[in-house]
Amino acid sequence: EVDNVAKGRKKKNLQWNKLPKKLAQTSVFKDLDCTTVPIDLNLMDELYGKDAKEVLPGQEQGSGPKVEVLEAKKKHNANIVLANVKMSAQEILDLVRVPNYKSCSDDALTAISLLCPNPEEEQKLLAALPQKNDCDQIDQFMMELATVPRLGDKIKCCILAKTFMTQAQIQIDEMITYTQIPNEILASKKLVLILSWGLAIGNYLNAGTARGGIYGYKTETYPKFADFKDNKGMPLLEYMVRCVEKQYPGIMPYTDEIPSLYLDQKLTLEGILENTTSLLNALTEVSEQLNTIGDDPQVAAFKAEMDAFSAEANVKREEVQASKVGMNNKLTEMAKYIGEGKKSNQRTNQEDAIGRVKDFNDQIVEVMAKLDAEAEEERKQKRREENKKTKGGAKATLDGDGGAAKARKPKASLEAPAPAPPAAPAAPAPAPVAPPPPAAEAPPAPEDDDLPPPPTEE
Repeated sequence: EVDNVAKGRKKKNLQWNKLPKKLAQTSVFKDLDCTTVPIDLNLMDELYGKDAKEVLPGQEQGSGPKVEVLEAKKKHNANIVLANVKMSAQEILDLVRVPNYKSCSDDALTAISLLCPNPEEEQKLLAALPQKNDCDQIDQFMMELATVPRLGDKIKCCILAKTFMTQAQIQIDEMITYTQIPNEILASKKLVLILSWGLAIGNYLNAGTARGGIYGYKTETYPKFADFKDNKGMPLLEYMVRCVEKQYPGIMPYTDEIPSLYLDQKLTLEGILENTTSLLNALTEVSEQLNTIGDDPQVAAFKAEMDAFSAEANVKREEVQASKVGMNNKLTEMAKYIGEGKKSNQRTNQEDAIGRVKDFNDQIVEVMAKLDAEAEEERKQKRREENKKTKGGAKATLDGDGGAAKARKPKASLEAPAPAPPAAPAAPAPAPVAPPPPAAEAPPAPEDDDLPPPPTEE
């Protein structure tokens, strides 16, 4: 083996995959003689020589750290965080020792909480303190952070203290907003009307069978009204809407009675409950953290501030809990009201039921669009018929006047008219009175809609 320091500087190392000696003896390399390869040592030094690194205080020239405490991945992540945060270890510690965390952004606090050593790493770092000078800069940096126990958890308390009140109010507002949906469903008369037609028609169609004579149906039935069609292909839902519109014109759909169905689609029951639970759990962790601080003098000011925050936050917590209970009660009441039965208190059933009520209304909106298009076509047809009758009456008037109307119409000319000679004033002759046009025939009365009235249960 050639000494690569024999000529010039130490060389860069080539990262390759070594072949075990036993395998090499049965490979292409078995008969190779590297001593016959003419290596230009001066050129190799020029191309691959390494300059000596700057030596840290307490380390010998050319030697690396003698003690490695943290894993390479942790150090890599720490370097990334510190490159963005740009704070010294003492500045990070002062976030809880002073405490001055309020001057730090939420994003920076979050990054620092991930940087801090966990309890296991704290033990390793504190155990290596006597060898601190033999460690690299990141290990030394982390040793300073480890002097405040569970620093990362304390930083998380700081984040919550800055954001809890705002986040709690957001959750309360979202729950109040979402509670409008069950309140509106419970109060909707239009929904009851269309559901009553569905029940009456369904029982009429199923009369004499095991499916007839029912007292109600679940929300899973709603889409079946659109899928069930008559002999001519008309969906049953369309027939139901036509019947309701004949009885109460313009009453459908029920969007105006349940507008909260069309709130921001990002606002979901699942999302609200998950965010609320996460927020309340974080507050519980603050209380647990305060219990572990004890009488540590370096974080006494931090403990006093967190105690005050915790007392105020617990009052807000009760408000959040009350809003959550109120929303859940209304959702359960709504689910029972629209037929979800024993599963009415399950979150997934509640949210699914609300989705079906919304989809049912969307299908009614589509039917109403079809009816509106039909009505518009009828109006156009009526106007066309009226225009034909009006033109026919005008033609009869012209024929009865013997062409006088044409004689009275001035002839168009491209030349400017010559000035008329002056004439003596005379009394104006009475203007001829045209015979009145014949009275227009009244439009035929519209025929009754052939839709049958709603069948009633016997």
